[in-house]
Amino acid sequence: MRHVVIALLLFAGCSHSNDHLESDGGNDSCAGVTCDQPPATTCANAIEVTYATTGTCTNNTCSYAPTTTDCTAPANATAVCTSNACDFTCDAGYTKSGAACVSSDLDPSAIAVGARHACALVASGVWCWGYNGFGELGTGSTSPTIQPTPVAVTGLAAGVTAISVGDETSCAIVSGGVWCWGYDGDQQLGSGATTSATPVAVQGLSSGVTAISVGLFSSCAVVNGGAQCWGTNTFGELGNNTTTPSATPVAVQGLSSGVTAIAVGAGYACAVASGGVQCWGQNPFIAESNVPTAISGWSANVTSISVGEDAICAIVNGAAQCFGDNNAGQIGNESNEVAVTPVAVQGLTSSVTTISAGNETGCAVMNGAVECWGANQDGQLGDSTMAASSTPVGVTGLSTGASAVAVGNDENGNYVSACAIVSGGVQCWGYGEYGELGNGSNVNSDAPVAVQL
Repeated sequence: MRHVVIALLLFAGCSHSNDHLESDGGNDSCAGVTCDQPPATTCANAIEVTYATTGTCTNNTCSYAPTTTDCTAPANATAVCTSNACDFTCDAGYTKSGAACVSSDLDPSAIAVGARHACALVASGVWCWGYNGFGELGTGSTSPTIQPTPVAVTGLAAGVTAISVGDETSCAIVSGGVWCWGYDGDQQLGSGATTSATPVAVQGLSSGVTAISVGLFSSCAVVNGGAQCWGTNTFGELGNNTTTPSATPVAVQGLSSGVTAIAVGAGYACAVASGGVQCWGQNPFIAESNVPTAISGWSANVTSISVGEDAICAIVNGAAQCFGDNNAGQIGNESNEVAVTPVAVQGLTSSVTTISAGNETGCAVMNGAVECWGANQDGQLGDSTMAASSTPVGVTGLSTGASAVAVGNDENGNYVSACAIVSGGVQCWGYGEYGELGNGSNVNSDAPVAVQL
């Protein structure tokens, strides 16, 4: 520990109870003097020097006792004292992110948003933020905490190609296999184990996995072109022609090849197979079935699928289409009437590259711009208002540079936030009281804020 010698500072800053100070025998008097104007905090090398708020008076001069604090720094940084306060500078190749230094080469490639937490895949691995009730942030702790800035998931610094998060569970594809962490009350970790605060391998999925989706109570993956699911199975959401839950992956009946995308919601799931969409489980707007059934109108040219609570959206020939419940305008067709078959999302007729359906809210990226529609009680449309919209509205400040977007999905629709990858960084908006916006605060925002990666 470094030390400096700080002398007792003499400072003329005093306040007086009378306008005239009396002298006694030629000596300056402290009668009526109050020493309450200490000097500002100063720096001495990497040491912060503060002064007592109340001083002592001798010969009409106030003096204030100093206190020194050694400045400290996180990993990959050097402590400094600048602008009269402790700080730190990051080493070469690292960038300041809140109270940490992270790799300057973030290069975010994937974003996933759940009920009360979110994760991003960057060059240095997987980072998560928000609520950590069951270890869903992957830091090794299951202690209920709010983490308003990103933290690194243990053991996932390399080899990760995709991520997905659900209500209180998170998963990643690592070197072709699947690892999950967080809540396992419905067996959605797929490890045959219990709730884990660090990633555990999903049994039987050590290679060949190309897509992963975590729902509220179950999870699914695309494995060597086929679909496999695990977790609860009350409504047949595992798609294996039973209603028996499984702690390890089981094959979805009839989808052993040709599957390119998969999405899991609450009690149901859907997949893109050979360009068409098939769904299984229970949803008011699909045929209830514990095996996959084809969705009318989506038989070809579908490239992406996303499911919300009761609405399903897809990209078809580069255009956004949705169907299902529409009480909040979440299918984006300028109506509040339900749609039992897919309809076009108004204005998103071409060049759509990403689509995400959440709780009564949808978002998409078109030509690098983010647009959202549906409910807006938490500011999740991101247009600097709290007004719902049954047609897409532009997210404030995100008219260019976006490559991906994700909307949260909560069982009860109480907490809805969204995040996007924009120009090499991540920005989030909407509900933020559990720190899920990742900007160091726990307040909502109706416009995007930068995640402190």
